[in-house]
Formats: sequence, C-alpha cells, structure tokens
Amino acid sequence: GAFGQTPMFTLKYMNDITNLNIPNKPILFQMATGTQAIMEFSFSTSTASWGAGVSTSQVSTNTITSYVTDVDGAAGFAFDTKSGSASGLTQTGTAPLETRLLAAFQNNGATKVAIAAGGNIYASGFFASGTTSYADFAEYVKLSDDQSAEAGDVLVVDTNNGNHFRKSEVAYSKNVAGVISDSAIFIAGSFGENRVALGLAGLVRTKVTTENGPIAVGDYLVTASKSGYAMKYDPESGEAASLVGMALESLTSGEGRIIVMINKGYVSGSVAAKATTLSVVADSKGNLVQTGNLDMAGQSIINIAGLKSKNGTWSIDSSGNLVAKNIKADKVQTKELVIEKDQQDNKSTIGSAVIKSGQTYIDISNDGVKQDSKIFVTFRGNPNSFWWISNQQNGKFTISLSSQAAQDITFDYWLVNTADASSDNTSAQDQSASQQSVASTVSTPAEPTQSTPKTSEEQKTEKTEVKQPEEVKTPSLEPVTEKEVETPVAEPVGTGSTSN
Repeated sequence: GAFGQTPMFTLKYMNDITNLNIPNKPILFQMATGTQAIMEFSFSTSTASWGAGVSTSQVSTNTITSYVTDVDGAAGFAFDTKSGSASGLTQTGTAPLETRLLAAFQNNGATKVAIAAGGNIYASGFFASGTTSYADFAEYVKLSDDQSAEAGDVLVVDTNNGNHFRKSEVAYSKNVAGVISDSAIFIAGSFGENRVALGLAGLVRTKVTTENGPIAVGDYLVTASKSGYAMKYDPESGEAASLVGMALESLTSGEGRIIVMINKGYVSGSVAAKATTLSVVADSKGNLVQTGNLDMAGQSIINIAGLKSKNGTWSIDSSGNLVAKNIKADKVQTKELVIEKDQQDNKSTIGSAVIKSGQTYIDISNDGVKQDSKIFVTFRGNPNSFWWISNQQNGKFTISLSSQAAQDITFDYWLVNTADASSDNTSAQDQSASQQSVASTVSTPAEPTQSTPKTSEEQKTEKTEVKQPEEVKTPSLEPVTEKEVETPVAEPVGTGSTSN
C-alpha cells in the first residue's frame, strides 16, 4: 500500500510446505497495473507430493528475489520497524534506537543475529571469513595527493601532511603504518577517492626484496630502500627502525610477494647491535670481562658503584670521589678547594716559611716553581715594610723586605702554574709538581731552615760582595699603591736563605 496506509498483505512463511496452502506455485508480487514481478518467493523440494509432510531428507530450498531499477541508491529490500527487541541477546546503547530492531534472525525462536535501529549488529556466534588462506583487519586511509599505491605496498605516515599516508621510500623508516590489504575480512572507515585499505592486524601479502639478504620464515621485516617494499632486518646494522611484521614465507632472491603477519613495533639499533656483538667471559672471581670496546651509542650507564682505569691512574668510587693524575677542564666550579701536601716538601705547591728577625729576604727552594708560576703570598704578621718577589726561576723564588724584619715573620705561599691551552707539552714531571691530587686538609711543610743572623760587620762584608743596582730606592713612609710595591728595589742589605 501507499505510505501511511494500511498494508495490502502480510507474508508469513514457514518451512513446512503444507502450511502454505499454495501448492506448486511460488509467492509472486506484481505491480498493481501490470504483470511484471517486483519480488518473488520461490522454493523447491524433492519428489514428495504437495499436501504430504516433507521428510527431513526433503528439505526445501527457498529464494527471495527483488527486482529493482539498476540505478544508484536503489535498494533490494528496505526494512523499517517501530518496536521490538532481540530475545536472548545482550544489547547496549541508548534507547530507543538500540531497543528497536530492523531485523532479527532466529533459530527455533532464539535470536542469533539482530540489527538494531541504531546501526549496531549483535550476534551470539562469531564471524567467519570466506577465505581459508589469509585475511586481516583493515581501515580505509587517505593517501597524499601525489601518491598512488596498490595492494602489498608498505605505507608510512606522511609527516608533512596530517592524517595522510604515502609509500615507504627509505630503508629502516621509523614511521611505518602498515601494508595495503588485498584480503581484509573487516574494513573500517569509508571508501573514497585515493583511499586504500590499510592492513592493521592479521596476515597480508606484502611486497618484499632481498636487499638485506634472503628472507626466511620468522625474519622481522623493515622498510627497504625501494619504494613500497620491505626487507629483512639486519641486527648487525645497528639501525633503529619501525617493524612492518614477521615473514611467514621465504624469498631466496630478488623481489616478490610473501604473506606477512602484521606486527608493528620498534627495534632500537643500539640494543640490537649490542645483542649481536657483545662478547664477554667470566674470570675466576666471577667478573665479566669484555674483550672489545663497548659502544653505548649515546645511551647512559646507570646504577654503577664505581669506575677504575686500566692502569689505576684514575678512578671514581661509590661516594663520588674522583681521583686522577691530571684534570683538564674548561671550567671548574666548587664549594671548597682542598690541596694535599706532597710527601716531598720540595715539590709541594703550598707551604709556609719564616723570615727571621733581622733578615731582609728568604729563598724558597721548590721544584714546582717555574719562571711563569703565579705565587700567592699571605703574611701571618705585619712585616712593617714593603715586600716583593725579588727573584723567580725554575725551582726557586725569593721574598724580600724593604727593611730588616723586626721579629720573626711567618707567611704562607701557594704556587699555581699555567699552561698554554693550544698545546700540551708540559712534561709529566712538571704536571705532577704543579697539579696535586684533591684530598684532605692543607698541611704545612716543615719550617724552613733560617741562617743565624749575622753581625753588622759580616753584613757589611757580604754587602761589598753583592752587585748593587745603579740606583737604590729609599722606602717611602707614605702609603703607596700596589704597583709601586711590586716595583723591584735594590738588593736587600741582609742575607738569608732556606730550602723548602
């Protein structure tokens, strides 16, 4: 009948032919004004006569045929429903669409498959594909405009075009998406221009090449240098890459198509390289001995107790103490600097000395002194005169006073040697003398031996033996600048010497 009117007929078909009461005739629906069929319901059985019960060996075959115009949008059948539910099936969704069914397929009164008005399909069994060789789950994805691809091509994410894909173009790509499917049993999304079914899981026939050698069953596959192709992963390459999947068939040489189990993942080149090249042996104490170099490929070494060099020249213990013969750095930042005294006094870069009462200078002998050493001096008492370093040479320097010391004067000194950053020609002996190990507190070397103050007559005698400068400066009692203090003056009258 027309829309909104009472239907002209109700069709109820039972598998029992005797209840149809239409012997030897199919059900035929015709146009109201003609004889052309628009739908027919036909059946056939074995040789049993109509009206008699049909035995189990005489099962009927029923066919419903719809005749529609062959144009886009035409439908063979259109189901509409207003109420109802699938008995025995658990349904989810929002009422009323999920509680109204378009169709329900039953067996002996029990619903096995139901199509809800909301579009969901419910089934009490499982879905079986018509293929027995291989199949996969796929989704329609969009290729970039400049791309064309076919089944078996390996696709990667187009990093320059969001939500678009392109054929792989380089070996060991890190952006593998999957393989275009040719046997998907389920495809999500919608078909359209330049859209392809991308295999997401399952078995897909894939284009491969033996670029990295023959492919065996079980080999992991990555992208090859040939566009759209996969090759076996070579762990010795040390390359990081996304996985395409695992080969389920082999290829001895050349190019071809094999069934691949889609198994996307990521392989770290550094881990793979170490797994194939690391060779260790255990010594008698159970220590592991690595015979070759260990390349961490930019990774960190963590959770270790300490490190020690081969010959013991440097080490780092679990407390964070670094012990080394020499340390070279562009910048050193520290909260406290502690300098350890050398066991040999004449090599220590830090020490103390005393200018005895009545003396005007003291010589300090130290192998760490160089002509260009920086010498820092701190007096522990007031010298009551000007002082300066009147002489400096390898192994020795002299502290002079502008007048005789009124009492014993103690001072500390610190030697700092410099090196040319553009060269490293400092001898091992110089380095050991100028750069000391960082350890405990500062130790004061033995007090230097000071000569006995000499009489005025002895000083006069020595004075005549000392070569005098052309001009002797008389110390001024006025305050002077640092520059004036450091200006050399005449050789002191008093004499004295010491070794440290």
